[in-house]
Amino acid sequence: MLQIDFNYAASAYRAEQAQDLPVKSWLTGCYQKSQTLTKAMPARFISYRHIKEVREFKDEGMTEQEYLEQPLRTDGGVLRMATMTGQTGFLSHIFMLTFIAGWGGKYVLLPFSILSCFILAYLELDANQVLGRNLELGYFDIYLDTLWYISTTLTIPLIIIGLVGDLLNWLWLKTQTIEVYSTYELNRQTGMVTLFFDDGTPEASFPFREFVAEMSPVLGHQGAVIKHNVVVRHHQHSYYSFNAEQLGEESTLPNAYALWNFIQCYMDTSQPLPDTPLLEAWRHSDPVTREHDRKTGRDPYYWRKMGRLEIWRKHNEQANLNAAIAKEQGGY
Repeated sequence: MLQIDFNYAASAYRAEQAQDLPVKSWLTGCYQKSQTLTKAMPARFISYRHIKEVREFKDEGMTEQEYLEQPLRTDGGVLRMATMTGQTGFLSHIFMLTFIAGWGGKYVLLPFSILSCFILAYLELDANQVLGRNLELGYFDIYLDTLWYISTTLTIPLIIIGLVGDLLNWLWLKTQTIEVYSTYELNRQTGMVTLFFDDGTPEASFPFREFVAEMSPVLGHQGAVIKHNVVVRHHQHSYYSFNAEQLGEESTLPNAYALWNFIQCYMDTSQPLPDTPLLEAWRHSDPVTREHDRKTGRDPYYWRKMGRLEIWRKHNEQANLNAAIAKEQGGY
């Protein structure tokens, strides 16, 4: 892995700079930055998938400058989010749908149909006996007929869709250049937030201390709240904003609070980086974090040594902590 030392500029953000900012009158559900931050962060950050990504990360022979200019970065100096646009973005959604169809057919519908057909076969056999039908079919004959019908009408077509989608996705990746463009950047070193145009060129840059968060519920078709959007806006120029959903889950209000707290903790250079699996490999590159870990004797491979079960326990502990903090702050 690249060895990069991140240093702070004079403009780097510190939590002590947080103050209540004037906002537009129409801006509802506004949350200011806080000088007192907590350990809340999105629970989905604590996942085996993130640990696996860190373990398998390869810089592919990139120079330091090439890495720093990547459209997507998650390290101790910058959180730079990115998206695929145009045709590539559309095709990525299509391939995702085919993946979901194949995964559902293989891992959900197939085992469900195998088990449920035992009950369906029994019910059909019992109905034939009640109605006096003599079909000369045994229980397992009916079971196999039922399973074959469900498999040929639902399970097998879904699996085929998934396989075809995987094949087309593989061929497309072999023949196309993926166009990835930056959308926004949180720079811990400089304390700046940078927003990008759709083509990945910088649009505007402001100090993080000038931003507030807007949290608004998103309703489903039945009128129930399905998630909470966390939009980080400039307090005066509200047009300049970004939706933070790429960073963390927002399915509940505690998750939304935890996401806004995590963003502030990441930008706050008066404290170490948030202790997450995805940032663990970069902790030695951040001066405050490096000194903190030296004093506390933190294991550099604390997260990467964990197994799936232990990670799952930590995930649940973080989710419970988020709920407790939100309740204590009167927002849950």
